[in-house]
Amino acid sequence: MEQWEVKKDLLQITSEYTKIKRNDGEFVQDYCIRFNVVYNAILDDLRPTRRSALLNFPDGFDPDMAYQLRERDPTTLEEM
Repeated sequence: MEQWEVKKDLLQITSEYTKIKRNDGEFVQDYCIRFNVVYNAILDDLRPTRRSALLNFPDGFDPDMAYQLRERDPTTLEEM
């Protein structure tokens, strides 16, 4: 599988991570999976901390949903 996997450069992955948004009509679970795939594609030594990811994750939703996610004050992405 690795030999056929599409390789992305670090700049492309980082840009995708900072701009990731939930698509119109996309299920929340699908967005969560997509967010985690992009987050985990970043090299370990350059990957933002889990706490930083927790701050970035809600930004992918509309403002009302992002507010509700932040109001809960979760401690982990899984909890959010």
